[in-house]
Amino acid sequence: MRFLDEFLTAEQVVDATRFRGMSRRPDFDKIRAHEDALTNADVERIIQATATLIPSSDWAPPGGWCMNNSAPNGGRWVNRRRGLVAILTVGIGNGALWAHFSMSGEKRTPSYKEMCEAKEAFLGAERQAIAIYPPRSKHVNLHPYVLHLWCGLDGDGLPDFTDGTGSI
Repeated sequence: MRFLDEFLTAEQVVDATRFRGMSRRPDFDKIRAHEDALTNADVERIIQATATLIPSSDWAPPGGWCMNNSAPNGGRWVNRRRGLVAILTVGIGNGALWAHFSMSGEKRTPSYKEMCEAKEAFLGAERQAIAIYPPRSKHVNLHPYVLHLWCGLDGDGLPDFTDGTGSI
C-alpha cells in the first residue's frame, strides 16, 4: 500500500516546493520504495494505530478544526479562524510506530502555545512529543511557516532526562 499517493501526490509536493522557491525536495522514489517494503502486518499496525488517534474519517478535535482530507494513515485539518493547517500521519521508522504531526500558518509560524494545544488535541495530553532539528544537510522544508512534532506510539524512545528528580 502506498500511503503517500493516497494522501498527497508527489506532483503536488513538487509543485508546492517549486512555488515556494525551495530547492531541496523529498526523494519520492525512496519514499515509495520504503512503502513498498512494508509488510501486510506493518500496514495493519499503521492503520490500527491511526484509528486510535483518528476515530473516524470526519473526526476533528475541538477548537475550530475541520477535517479537510483523510487517508488510511492520517488526515489533514484546517482551522480557518486561526489560519492554521494541521497534518497527522502514522508510519514505521526503525521497526517502531511513530506519529508525525505538523502545523503551519499561511503567513506565520504557529506559536509555542498553539503547538502545545494542538499536540494535546491531536496526540493526547499524556503522550510525549518531540521536535527534531536535523543537520542542515538533511533538512527538508516544504513550507516556510511549519513546525513538526514526532510521537513514539510504541514508547517515546527517549531517556528520562530528569533522572526521576523532576528537574533537568
